[in-house]
Order: sequence, then structure tokens, then C-alpha cells
Amino acid sequence: MNRRIIKIGLIGYGYWGPNLLRNLVGIPGIKVIACADLNEDHLKKIKQIMPEMILCRNYGRLLNHDLDAVVIATPPSTHFKIALDSLRAGLHVLVEKPLTTSYRDALILVKLAKKMKLVLMVDHVFIYSKPVSKLKELLERKELGEIYYFDSTRINLGQFQNDANVLWDLACHDLYILDYLLPEHPVSLSCIGESHTGNRQVDIAYMTLNYKSKLLAHINVNWLAPTKVRRIIIGGSKKMVVYDEGNVEEKIKIYDKRVEAKGDLRKTVLINYRVGEVISPFIPANEALQHVCQYFISCIRRQSKPISDGWAGARVVKLLELGERAMKTGKPVSIME
Repeated sequence: MNRRIIKIGLIGYGYWGPNLLRNLVGIPGIKVIACADLNEDHLKKIKQIMPEMILCRNYGRLLNHDLDAVVIATPPSTHFKIALDSLRAGLHVLVEKPLTTSYRDALILVKLAKKMKLVLMVDHVFIYSKPVSKLKELLERKELGEIYYFDSTRINLGQFQNDANVLWDLACHDLYILDYLLPEHPVSLSCIGESHTGNRQVDIAYMTLNYKSKLLAHINVNWLAPTKVRRIIIGGSKKMVVYDEGNVEEKIKIYDKRVEAKGDLRKTVLINYRVGEVISPFIPANEALQHVCQYFISCIRRQSKPISDGWAGARVVKLLELGERAMKTGKPVSIME
């Protein structure tokens, strides 16, 4: 696509929509010309800040305007239908996570986008952040050695949702971070969870993923915690790293710590501990969502495949589906490629 103005339509102006709009309008070479939202109050808010924008309650009317792409920030249960209609209308699509609420639907979107030669990108926002980029760099340079485990805690009080449980809301983030960081995919998973608030949505869950390399990934998500914690620990044979999103000054800490087993395995095995220095590398501040929006426009112009493309979104949806199955049956499930 040449350097002409790219015209964008925003569908949904609830929780995440205002953040998307704020970042989109700051990108040179694009224009957000229309927004659709079922809530009249949301539309009135947009009218106050952008009176020239075309506003409508029905997203179908938005698709009839002269657009190049749409950005979808609606409840997860609506993603598939809106994205499908948008792709059929010949528009590039950026959709809030998760891509869909079923793996089957995700594959339909992936195949249609490929057939139409359109960009289908999922807002896996954290993989566009500087701290997660640093984790990727450490793993690619083998600085941690062989990776033994990935342990994440993503907990807070609320926000309860009617059409998504805590897995789809919170674990989704850690699953796409895992998918981005690791070259291998899990072979099986187990998951337990419970609902305590009477709305039938699971509000606490623990998921464990198993890999061929013996790596274990554990994800703890919770809507009933007294404090907000966003922390990932990755342990390797050489070093360990902690990513603490809540730590403003030291989001990444690299620990020169490891254990070494020595001795005859048939006799006594001695465990030696290495304890070295702790390094907190400088992480430049950036708004990951701004990078997401800029990258989406770049992919449209270059006709290139996004890092968080439809396939990446589909892989995450598949794991979430299997996690729900494991919760219901109480048994581990195999992950078939």
C-alpha cells in the first residue's frame, strides 16, 4: 500500500477503546474516521473530543464507509462475527485479545484473511512492551541456559466479566507471552479452577503446561486477590530472571543463581549452589499499545505478517479451550498440533 492516508474505523469504545483511539490518532498517515458502539453515552464522549467523527450504533453501517481497516475492542464473544464481517468487507483487522472464543472460529478467520490477503492481527499487547522484548533477547542469547520453568502470577480484585472467565481474561496474557518467548509449543496441559461469586464464571484458576524439553509452565490467575500482582519468573540452568510489571524502576532483574549436581548418581549427589550478582538492566519506558497500533499500520503498508498474527491468536485460543476442558474433566489433556 502506498503512502496515502489509511482510513480506520473503531468498533467498541468501552474499556479498551479509548486507549486505542488515543494511540491511533497520534500516528502520522492515518485517520480514524468512524466509530461504532451500542452505548449512546460512549458515542457522546467521542463526539465531545472528535466532533467530526462518523458515529453509529450498528457496526454494519461503519463497514459501509470508505475504510481500509478496523480496530475491534468489543466483548470477546462478539469478536468472531465482527472480524468475519470486516474481513469479508475487504478490511484489515486488529482485534483485542482473545481473537475468538473458539479455536474453530479462529481458524476460519485465519484462512479467510490469508485468502483475502489481508492483515489479521491480535492485540497481544505485552509482547510489544520493552520488558518482554528484553526477556525474548535473554532467551535468544541463551543467557539463562536451558529453560527449566516459567512461573507467572497475574492476580487482582476484579474485574469480573459476564462473558469470560478468569482464564480468558488474565491467563490469555501469559499464554501469548509464552507463545512469543519459546520456540517450542506445549504437548499437554492440566488446569483446575473454581467459581466463588455466584455468576458461574471461574474466578481462580491454575494452569500447568508440559513441554517435550521437560520445561514446566505454571500460570496462576485470580480475580479474588487483595493486591494486584503481575510477575513472571523464568528459571534456567545458568541464570534466573524476574519480570515484575508493578516495579516501576526495576521491571527486570537477572539473578546469577543456579544449582549444580555433582557426584555419582548411584551414590550421594551433592548439590552446589552458585549465588552471584543481581543485575537490573535499563528498560526504556514505552507505551506498548502505541507500538501495537503503529506496528499494525506498518504491516498494512508493507503487506507483512504481524508477530501476533491470526495463527498466534488461534494457538492461544486453543490452549484456553483445552484449559476449560481440563477444568471440567479434572484430567490432563493432550495438545495435538
